[in-house]
Amino acid sequence: MNMLASILTVYTVSALLGLVALSLVLGMAVSRANSLDEMQAPAGPLVSGAMQYARGSLVLVAGTQTDAVPQMTSPSAQVFVTRRVLGGAAGDLRATWNGTIITVTSASGTDTSTIDWLLID
Repeated sequence: MNMLASILTVYTVSALLGLVALSLVLGMAVSRANSLDEMQAPAGPLVSGAMQYARGSLVLVAGTQTDAVPQMTSPSAQVFVTRRVLGGAAGDLRATWNGTIITVTSASGTDTSTIDWLLID
């Protein structure tokens, strides 16, 4: 085995051991989950109490759109957004949550993208 092959083998084994250690630390919370519905929170101090979530998608009209979310009522929920389908001139996204309505606004007034959102409390 030449020197380069030996070095690559050592780095590959080290990387695999690092991934194994990381998965053990995280408690395999999302291992083999096919959707958010199948994810389970790990036991232990990472989770305190029950977690609520809601998800959906919307299409921006002239760079903004709102969506009512009656199943979530906590004003402290965190909102996450991602662009699923690009439409128009994309701009930076901003999302706000007031406890009943999520509002997604793009920095571009001509953004017509499809946006996926996730609320977690």
